[in-house]
Amino acid sequence: MKRTIQKCLYTPSCGIGMKRTLNHSLRRDYQVSKVVLAKKKRAGTMSTEALEALETKQRLTQASGYHIDGEWVPRPSDDLLPQPVRKYTGNKKRISVAYILTRKESITPDRHPLQQMENQQNINERNHFARHNFSDLWQYGAQWQREFSKLPDKKKKKSVADLASERFDLREAPKRSEREETLYQCSLGGNRFTPHEQYFFSTFEPQAKHTLADFEQSRKNLRRALYKPLYLIVKLQGKDTWCLPEAERRIPETLRLTAQTKFMSDMGELLQGYFDSHAPIAHMDRSDDDQLFFYKTTYLAGRPPLKRLTKEGWEDHAWVTREELADYEFENDNYRQILMDVLH
Repeated sequence: MKRTIQKCLYTPSCGIGMKRTLNHSLRRDYQVSKVVLAKKKRAGTMSTEALEALETKQRLTQASGYHIDGEWVPRPSDDLLPQPVRKYTGNKKRISVAYILTRKESITPDRHPLQQMENQQNINERNHFARHNFSDLWQYGAQWQREFSKLPDKKKKKSVADLASERFDLREAPKRSEREETLYQCSLGGNRFTPHEQYFFSTFEPQAKHTLADFEQSRKNLRRALYKPLYLIVKLQGKDTWCLPEAERRIPETLRLTAQTKFMSDMGELLQGYFDSHAPIAHMDRSDDDQLFFYKTTYLAGRPPLKRLTKEGWEDHAWVTREELADYEFENDNYRQILMDVLH
């Protein structure tokens, strides 16, 4: 019975680690080298037919395996060899990619009515189970301070520092820095801000919720609707409908690279944006052979080069909110509905 052993080797033919059965009989046959054959030919100890049979057997042995590190490794079958990769010839469908340039909110937006109702309900429940109403905290605190100031010094409870100064001859503490003094006063319940911070909060004025562009109803200005996100839509020359800036994908570009290339070609260095994700946020089938993908881009700073874009095919543009999309006509209702679903 032939003895077999198993060993995991890295074969250069298949490029992957796999278990191979090493047959000792094949390995012994392979040890008949060309030198031995040459000696036998010169000595004439073997007939011509025997030499030809031995050479044929050696060629078959070499074709059926490899000699690696002194061990015989059989050649793997054809089904285990890596198959040649077919060259990608591209998709016959037309794939377009559009980017949604989004300007985020500049100020804190108003809370939804449901959120306001929930917050008021939480306050009412907390006041119901509390000894005093939450809104009365400052009133009771101020009243307690006034009553405490009327007490004589003997009835006032002395602090630990005062008691220690009466018993021991303490040296004067080193002068605190401005920040240390602020933290010390904060621990005593005093002022929690440095003089610079106190000046900032005393002179701070919140930003106006509405700007002049809101009253002028100018939708080409970014300084409007500061409490809502704005989205850029364009109208191309020779068309009556509005759309998003888009470009056709070319092989071997990815969808994100196509959107980034279109964004850079449109805005250049005058407007900076950030693509939120590597994956599109929406998809639409215009036809069986035409697909459109949407990518979201966050506006960071700058202004679009409108003069150059007008020469390149832009007829008009607008910064609109989600609710204002209904005032514009797109190529179909499905286009507008997709934007209404993915935007907020």
